[in-house]
Amino acid sequence: MEPDATWIWIKNLIQQGESEAIEFKGTLPGDEVFARVLSAFANTRGGVLIVGVDEDGTIRGVPSEQVSPGKQRLENVASSLRSGGRS
Repeated sequence: MEPDATWIWIKNLIQQGESEAIEFKGTLPGDEVFARVLSAFANTRGGVLIVGVDEDGTIRGVPSEQVSPGKQRLENVASSLRSGGRS
């Protein structure tokens, strides 16, 4: 079975390691951490947040039951930042 292009792209980012534009979080962070990372990316050239990967590049994954709620939280934080913190 051939890996899909998205997985290849993600593995390549993981191999590059963390940088100004690549941030790893081993577990789903709290909203404050989401906000700090998104703000940092917004104040530079953008970036990629990869959740489920430790700082050393070890892939931990995210439990499937946490994916949807985590994605929704991230979207809510991003929306709040776009609106200047007003909900």
